[in-house]
Amino acid sequence: MLTSNDVITRRAGLSASAELLVSLVLSSALHIYAAPQWLMQALLMARQLVRNSVDTYLDWYLGTKLDELANEHRLVRIIQLLQGTFHM
Repeated sequence: MLTSNDVITRRAGLSASAELLVSLVLSSALHIYAAPQWLMQALLMARQLVRNSVDTYLDWYLGTKLDELANEHRLVRIIQLLQGTFHM
């Protein structure tokens, strides 16, 4: 069973690899392609915008899924289904 710490750890791992990729793209744009300063500022702004958008979407999505799970009737049905799978 996944705990909230597992979800946070997996999300942090994904975030770390995505952050590494973004840092690689930004540093290569700056040092290899000699991107102008305005382009670097635009890329940094886009990175923050995308990060905030993804975080907001994930918070909303996980919140709706937890609300669905917290619904008493669905929770009872899930428990009954799980009990049936363990008795086989």
